[in-house]
Amino acid sequence: MVVQHLFQGQPADQSQSPLLSHKSLRSLRLILFFSQYLLILLPSWLLIRRWHSASVSTYIRLHSTSPAVVLLSVLGTISLLPLSIAFSSMLVRKIGIPEKILAANNSFVTTYTPVEFAWVLIVVAVTPAICEEFFFRGHFQRTLERTFGWKSVLIAGVLFGLFHFQPLGLMSLSILGLFFGYIYYRSRSILTSMAAHFTNNAIVLCLDYRPHTMSQTYWDISQKISPILLAGSFVAAIFVIAVFHRLTRKAAKPILETVEERPLHPGESLPLPISESLKISSSDAAKKSRTSRIIHSKKLKQAKNTSVQRHTPAKRSSTPRKQKAGRPIQRTNTLTKRKRKRKK
Repeated sequence: MVVQHLFQGQPADQSQSPLLSHKSLRSLRLILFFSQYLLILLPSWLLIRRWHSASVSTYIRLHSTSPAVVLLSVLGTISLLPLSIAFSSMLVRKIGIPEKILAANNSFVTTYTPVEFAWVLIVVAVTPAICEEFFFRGHFQRTLERTFGWKSVLIAGVLFGLFHFQPLGLMSLSILGLFFGYIYYRSRSILTSMAAHFTNNAIVLCLDYRPHTMSQTYWDISQKISPILLAGSFVAAIFVIAVFHRLTRKAAKPILETVEERPLHPGESLPLPISESLKISSSDAAKKSRTSRIIHSKKLKQAKNTSVQRHTPAKRSSTPRKQKAGRPIQRTNTLTKRKRKRKK
């Protein structure tokens, strides 16, 4: 019985049921769940292993960061959410989209029971936070960053909005994509963008949770956002981004560390220009770079010492030479040699 309610939730009022049937919703949610891992996460992992580096976790920057940075990423997402909702509702009002189409579009994330809410939370919030961030930030933006620098944040953010194929939410999704790329670029950790992505999708899902008949939908709440709330969220977003920028100024400075690259086969070329050193910022990378510098300096000193020992002539010993068996010691003097030459 629990498994049955996991994939379907009965609405409180059958008259308000969406255009899509519950069977089609179950199928769409399952397709989305498996396609995220099979068509986004797995190909990205294979491409990184094939073309970039054998250490996938190091390449995508899957390492820990300070809890304050993660908290600021979540707070920045919460502060930007009213602005993105307002942009979407403004486009809906100007275009004049029928309510039936909005209900059909919104029915995918609308839940009616706690168990269904938990299942959709895994499909809509947890899975995209892992798979989409792995592809857009860990693979796509990370690769562009090595060529375009900070401009990779703009490219990946706009493509993140186009990826969802939602014309009404293109502006809001692009803003969120730019923010996710910014915090990934500054913190040098993919955990920050994953936490922000999960927070955004989980809040939208909570707004569409309707345990009662009179519960308001996502679009009902979006039309009631006051200008004071928008102004406050805008100021809060600027403040959070400023604090985040100041807190991550040390992490934004890259530390050069050589990462084990996959050996190429003869006659094989790379699709993108890949340098021998990758920019990675972490405490472990700093320790490794320091130890490598110390080892390199020691090797240089040893090489100099050996070269000096080779070129310096050996000192003559003051002790007399030992007499060999059967041969007297022959002592020649330079004066005797000169006398012999003059006589001749």
